[in-house]
Amino acid sequence: MQVNESDSKGLSRELKVVIPASDVANRVAGRLAKLQQTARLPGFRPGKVPLNLLRQRFGSQVLGEALEEVVGESSTKVMEQRGLRPALRPRIKITQFSEGADLEYEMEIEVLPEIEPGDFAEIALNRPVVEIGDDQVDRALERLVERNRKYAAAPEGHASQDGDQIVIDFAGTIGGEAFAGGSGTDQAVKVGGGQLLPALDGALRDRKTGDAFAVDVTFPDDYPAENLRGKTAAFQVTVKDVRVAEALAADDKFAEALGLDSLAALREDLRKRLADDYGTFSRARVKRALLDALATRHRFDVPPGMVDVEFAAIWRQVEAERNRDTAAHDHTHDGHHHHHDHDHGHAHDHGHDHPAPAAADAETAKLKAEYRDIAERRVRLGLLLAEVGRRNSIDVTPEEINRAIITRARQFPGQEQKVFEFYTKNPNAIHELRAPLFEDKVVDHILGLAKITDKVVTTDELLRDPDEDAAEAKADQ
Repeated sequence: MQVNESDSKGLSRELKVVIPASDVANRVAGRLAKLQQTARLPGFRPGKVPLNLLRQRFGSQVLGEALEEVVGESSTKVMEQRGLRPALRPRIKITQFSEGADLEYEMEIEVLPEIEPGDFAEIALNRPVVEIGDDQVDRALERLVERNRKYAAAPEGHASQDGDQIVIDFAGTIGGEAFAGGSGTDQAVKVGGGQLLPALDGALRDRKTGDAFAVDVTFPDDYPAENLRGKTAAFQVTVKDVRVAEALAADDKFAEALGLDSLAALREDLRKRLADDYGTFSRARVKRALLDALATRHRFDVPPGMVDVEFAAIWRQVEAERNRDTAAHDHTHDGHHHHHDHDHGHAHDHGHDHPAPAAADAETAKLKAEYRDIAERRVRLGLLLAEVGRRNSIDVTPEEINRAIITRARQFPGQEQKVFEFYTKNPNAIHELRAPLFEDKVVDHILGLAKITDKVVTTDELLRDPDEDAAEAKADQ
């Protein structure tokens, strides 16, 4: 085997490989001999079919299989001999071959970069922590009581009031046209519970079963759906039922009904759940800050092919969301798009009113450049974390994979066996489970080396989108 490196740029390697004709011929002969042992043709006993006849009948198939085998084995050997770590499968092009002649092929490889992780002890981060007070436990207890409260049919002629439950059908229009999310049937709402916009909530007071009425509602300027902000919708509402709340108090009896010994034990359980929930948010915030710090401190080249693959996956998601938004809101002649860098929490919102073709093309190009930067960041961080894991022998154990599968199966009650079978038959699905587990273990390793300072914050500060904090900080500069 002869190997010549024809070109090397950055992380790209181009090699030309020549395999002697005798190697290919020997591989073909070996495959024919093996085929002779099992071939069955009319007029011949098993194992007695002449090789010449087999060559005539199966020669092209055997030659193709031999070429594939030779190229696969030789390309792997070339990479091992030269210490090349491919980022993706090499691209191979056979440039010359005819039976009895040498086999020549070109191999293009993108190799993994050499990564030197920095000193993680130099990274200093704040970890937001919420101190759970009695008032937070009180509110959690109130919410728990409300979730368990039962409602009974109201007395005949009873008019709805705060605390009652009212069941309604509603249909909203803007400018005479229906809009996504603007209608519903048999919706149970607590009067005065703050589930609806104030104007609509207020209109539910003093209503009786069978009432039908209209109410105009103006959406606030900070409403989550951009296409509805500041617009006024006309709602037609029909009251299907009015129900009154049954008495339910936060006491020992209530706690016992939930399987705890006393109200004190229930409060302690709620405190622990709050701590767990806030701890999850806190870890997510400090993980994001760590990833931002790692991305800033490590600026090595990444294989373009890996970025292409990651960008293609992101862009498919972007276009799918665009299509969904267009289908949902094209009748309102307005659209809103929410795209997310799901690994690192960067959100990008874009609202448009059918821009002209040139503007749309320019916007798409800008958006693609933005998401390609995100793809490159993801690839760089993934390679860095993989290298840290490799150097520190961090891996995901079979037991951890099994626990993850069990957790996943519990999300589908009654279909657990199907979930287990799915993961048993799909190695790629196992990889998708393993990847976040591995990432979290490496992140925990790095956090254990970094300087982490707990910073007490309010609940609102903890749950707030970090992008809002960044935008405000930039605006203040």
